[in-house]
Amino acid sequence: MGWQLIETAPKDGQTLIVWVRGWHPVPAKYQNEGKGWNEDQPGWYAPIEDVWITPTHWMPLPEPPK
Repeated sequence: MGWQLIETAPKDGQTLIVWVRGWHPVPAKYQNEGKGWNEDQPGWYAPIEDVWITPTHWMPLPEPPK
């Protein structure tokens, strides 16, 4: 499965790989409850980077190694 438009991404809290224009692919998840300065608004959060982001595309995480 290749990159898909972010509008089609699941918003059920699962971690996905997302693409942010001008940046790099990053694991992120949609959070219905905000955190920190964004506590009142849902959105895409990249926990590794500890930032709220505006991705344009997404893809599922690959299968882990066996």
